[in-house]
Amino acid sequence: MIDYGISVGKFGTMLSKANIKLIPKPNKNARLLKNWRPISLLSNAYKHFSKAVTTRLSGVIDNLVGINQ
Repeated sequence: MIDYGISVGKFGTMLSKANIKLIPKPNKNARLLKNWRPISLLSNAYKHFSKAVTTRLSGVIDNLVGINQ
């Protein structure tokens, strides 16, 4: 799936979707909306793709990004 997306230049919706859930802040009144935080749950395919890109870039990142950045 990832190889196909790279060759075509377009990824399926599986990599661009996330489930957003609300979790309550600890020791806060859960009845107030301000005491909840959103969390995005991404698919495993997204995580594997991100790890693959990070691993490939780690060897050349020093040549791509200046020392001041």
